[in-house]
Amino acid sequence: SHPHEVAEFSARLFYQRGRVRYDQGDAAAAVEILSQGIAQAEEAGHRGLGLAKLYRGRARCLAGDEPDDEFITGDPPGADRLQRSIEDCELSEQLLRKFGRLDSIEGAKLFGNLSAAHILAGDYDAALAALDRAEEVRARHGVSGHPSDGRLMYIRGSLHLRRFRQGTEEDLAEEWRCATGNFEGSRNVFRGLGRERDVDRCEDRLRWLAEHAPDGLWAAAQ
Repeated sequence: SHPHEVAEFSARLFYQRGRVRYDQGDAAAAVEILSQGIAQAEEAGHRGLGLAKLYRGRARCLAGDEPDDEFITGDPPGADRLQRSIEDCELSEQLLRKFGRLDSIEGAKLFGNLSAAHILAGDYDAALAALDRAEEVRARHGVSGHPSDGRLMYIRGSLHLRRFRQGTEEDLAEEWRCATGNFEGSRNVFRGLGRERDVDRCEDRLRWLAEHAPDGLWAAAQ
């Protein structure tokens, strides 16, 4: 119907505006724009895919793009922001499931965002479960060489890097090897896409890992 189409167009427009502001480095303004879009859609009784994108977009802005607080410039998102991010992911997931779109690239992006929030919250099991779902969806759709491939490997690398820093002697080799392999894979995807800023982030993590490799790690990892 016409009102539905107008509401859907408006929701997607708010999403694009919020995404632009976020890409410009103004996460607070992006959250405000996306929240306005969500409020407008909800007031109109609109529950379409545009609203799912708005929830996913706000979840990303609340948690940020760096899943490892060791490398966040400034203050990392607190528990309240992370909880709001996770709740927004859950609301987006409900809508995608309603429209049969959870098994889609949109769903893969959502699970990637959810995993990053769970890593920052310290819930590594939930983060791994979300990452596995994202990668399963992407594999089924045969998509490769896309920025979100590099993003998912970067998130998984960050998870293993955090566990490496916090881990016991018994699991150091495995965590180090998994972190290194994922950051190398992420770097290669981003390099092929000409995304130098993302390449630099991966190189920075790889340098950190090289500098902090414990004695005997290579032998233990074989």
